[in-house]
Amino acid sequence: MISFDFTAPLQYLPELLSGILTTIWVTLLSFLFSVLIGTVFGVARYFRTSRITYAISTVYVEALRNVPALVVIFFVYFGLPQLGIIFPSYVAGVLTMSLVGSAYVAEAIRGGMNAVGAGQWEAGRSLAMGRVPMLLRIALPQAFDNVWPVLSNILMIILFGTSLLSIVDIRELTMVISLINYKTYRTLEVYVWAMAIYLVLGILMQIGFRRLHLLIFPVRVRGAR
Repeated sequence: MISFDFTAPLQYLPELLSGILTTIWVTLLSFLFSVLIGTVFGVARYFRTSRITYAISTVYVEALRNVPALVVIFFVYFGLPQLGIIFPSYVAGVLTMSLVGSAYVAEAIRGGMNAVGAGQWEAGRSLAMGRVPMLLRIALPQAFDNVWPVLSNILMIILFGTSLLSIVDIRELTMVISLINYKTYRTLEVYVWAMAIYLVLGILMQIGFRRLHLLIFPVRVRGAR
């Protein structure tokens, strides 16, 4: 007779909570770096003022968007040490997810800036604003507003991508769940818990991200387009 015990994972609640917290902070930290790095490359691809910077940014974006994240993890954690570049596991994990996420952010930002009307740039030039002030005060705020739903999806990509980091011995949620499975032999119940936790984390992060949007971009900014 088949029996189920969905309380089995709760015997390891401290380890489970630790894995959840690790997943959250790795996700948020990686997303922050993804936005910072991706914005730089997105702006470089948008302006095309230098063939060199445009070529570098294009190669960066296309390479990381078309290579599996797992391969990037192996490259950073196992490949770079052959060149004498060694990262601790957590640094390697955050770096990898930041690199992968930034490639998607860069393309999103470029698209968001393309959606900024030409009249916005002309208005800035009529006020004798330089390119950097126009970028920071006119183009980027509207670009981020335009692509906020896309950034929300990238946040989810990074959240779920952290499950790959168990490969480099980061005790995030998936690794902790696997260890609990080895101890309890309750595979179905344990991974039902895993799916439920990821579902809740994803929903909560999306809700928080939408509220952050309302805090950062008031109606007057969105209405300026």
